[in-house]
Amino acid sequence: MADSVESGYERRFGTPAAIGLRFHAASDADRADIGWTNMTSNGLHMNDSFVTTKFVIDSIARERARLAAAIERLGAEASTLPVTDEGWTAKDVLAHLIHYAEQIAFGLGAKLAPPAYVVGVSERLSGDQWNARAVAHYREKPFHAVREQFEGIVALLIERTGLRTDEQMNATDAMPWAGDRPLWQIIGGDTFLHWPLHAEAIERAAGI
Repeated sequence: MADSVESGYERRFGTPAAIGLRFHAASDADRADIGWTNMTSNGLHMNDSFVTTKFVIDSIARERARLAAAIERLGAEASTLPVTDEGWTAKDVLAHLIHYAEQIAFGLGAKLAPPAYVVGVSERLSGDQWNARAVAHYREKPFHAVREQFEGIVALLIERTGLRTDEQMNATDAMPWAGDRPLWQIIGGDTFLHWPLHAEAIERAAGI
């Protein structure tokens, strides 16, 4: 954590808009067709016209709990057993999820410093390249530290989300890289609409 946003992300990379253009927008382009026509477990379509802040917070908490339960079933294999086609372990999945959750939290005003693997990157990387950097960064860290990092950033994300009104949650100018999408879609696309894909893979690996 930094003492201020300016001493962290903004001092090193500029405003949230600059950060969005540099890597978040790139990952959106790579994943343009993923999730936006999917439904949550509650049957919510990404193009539904109005979503409450409470729904967003409840959905994040629900999908975080599902991930946690699946990972718990893996036990010690959470750091060793491949659970995705690219060979990621559950720990690698958490590293990937941390990367995008941190961007969303920062975009919502959280006081975060950029991780080491982000510092100094000036070129526009693809989503796959950012994923590889995030996974490599956390791979040598103990599993409990990665899990604590994930839990901490999710708690911060929920806190920042809770500061937004229902109207703000449906506004299309709430985050610099949001484009014409409402804020809840930006948050959901990297949390409760995306996490179930990984939870399902981990559940399969755990035999759930």
